[in-house]
Amino acid sequence: MADPLRHILADEGIWKTGPWPGCGQYLADCAVRAMPDPAVACKENADCGAVACGGGFYSAAPGENCYTCYADSGECSKIAETFACLSPVGWVFTVGFTYAGFALFLSATLWNANLIAKLDAVSSKWKALQGSE
Repeated sequence: MADPLRHILADEGIWKTGPWPGCGQYLADCAVRAMPDPAVACKENADCGAVACGGGFYSAAPGENCYTCYADSGECSKIAETFACLSPVGWVFTVGFTYAGFALFLSATLWNANLIAKLDAVSSKWKALQGSE
């Protein structure tokens, strides 16, 4: 629920990108880059495709990956969506809330199944069987 809420707040302009704590999941200036295959040389962002994706990113056709001109290499690239490029908000939402949600889901399922009491009963029956030999 947290990540969809982050998306809604960002899409509606309530939670702005930018200075701390911006709503962006990835660092804008991450050094880890993903290049198109084959590589495309560029001098400006529009050289990366004919379709504007927004934010200075362009794609070759609608629905395809969006790239921007990376000045350091002079090639079209995009931020690699990896753990190395997660912003602090990305770490909290992607890693923290996701795994906290899994942990809560697992504990609630085990609680609802009354698994501890059932395992305790199995353990006492096992001990009784072992003692009868």
